[in-house]
Amino acid sequence: MKPVTIQEFTNLALDRAYKRSAGAMLLKIHTLSTDPSSDMVLALNKLQQEAQGLTEQDKPIQTTNPKLKNALNAFGTVMLTAGLLIKENSPAIEATAQAIAIPSVTAKVFLNVSEDLIAKGIDPLGVKAWARLQVAASKTKVPFTIPTTLDYVENYVDSPAWIARMEGWGSGYSARVKDIVEQGIAGGWSPKYTAQAVSEYAQNIPYAAAENLTRTLQLTANRQSSLAMEKINGGMITKKLWISTIDDKTCLTCLSKHGTEIPLGETVNGHYRCRCSEYYVVPGGDEYPPFMQVDSTPGRRRFEKFTTGEEWFAAQSPERQAMQASFLKSPAKFRAYQDGLSLSSFNGKHLDSVFGEQNIELSLKKVLGQTEAEKYYNVNQPKL
Repeated sequence: MKPVTIQEFTNLALDRAYKRSAGAMLLKIHTLSTDPSSDMVLALNKLQQEAQGLTEQDKPIQTTNPKLKNALNAFGTVMLTAGLLIKENSPAIEATAQAIAIPSVTAKVFLNVSEDLIAKGIDPLGVKAWARLQVAASKTKVPFTIPTTLDYVENYVDSPAWIARMEGWGSGYSARVKDIVEQGIAGGWSPKYTAQAVSEYAQNIPYAAAENLTRTLQLTANRQSSLAMEKINGGMITKKLWISTIDDKTCLTCLSKHGTEIPLGETVNGHYRCRCSEYYVVPGGDEYPPFMQVDSTPGRRRFEKFTTGEEWFAAQSPERQAMQASFLKSPAKFRAYQDGLSLSSFNGKHLDSVFGEQNIELSLKKVLGQTEAEKYYNVNQPKL
């Protein structure tokens, strides 16, 4: 039988829920920032024309230029609107993520039932599977509770930290972009380069920033709700392991965490947009999953015997290791890894004002210090 990864079904459920709860919001934000007839794009076009004229006259662009100010103001308006849209849609995004935790955790705990359902072509998180899982839950020696809702879980969107974040979200990005542009002009940016930079910021940031925040809200809320399910069913969950989605995009921290034990009562403290989850060990169940999925790309999915992320990555060829996104971005990190630095050396902590403690990937300078890191950055660099 094909190996089972309940997380695949959880991810599909989360993707569908996110499309329903955030899709219309993201489309509106995308339209505001890219539609040719939108106020912002019209302002950006006028800035481009202004920049062309200044270039032909061999004149610099000033921070007081009306066309530049109008474009930045239009960007600010879009960001404020995007913030209002996020505030309006975030309760639904969070609520659907919480609801998915109930069938997801149940399916993971009763893995044998889920395996049988999957073999029959039935989604273990779907309506058809629910009766089977409820029957299994009712027959356990150790009580397993399936709540109707997880309303008692603390909502991020009701927290003072989230409210404060949203109050300054749009204006914060606007101020940041304005500062970058003003510093660039002071540093010698040409009119054309300035106009191009403003256009790229204005058309890319609204959607990307909104998606980054709301996707993180969804994933974090789902993991916190899974933790709530664990706490009310402590007798049925005796141990849990960190499970990463392993592919070439996985950060070094999540790779190193894969297969490590998470203390009961603690959650997967992932970074922004983190795709990691957990494997539950139940009374009489396996200590480890028999298999793990090592590539999530459609058409390239494959399964291997379960091992830790550190062990799996060490067994890969140097060519495959070099293709990891973090190493592609920073070859110096890869040289340090080849020189004996472990993946876990890059593990760091970040305390987010909304989502709490997060595991993040550190820079090489943070890991080794400026002087030692320079040895790896300077390898094969041309001499001046």
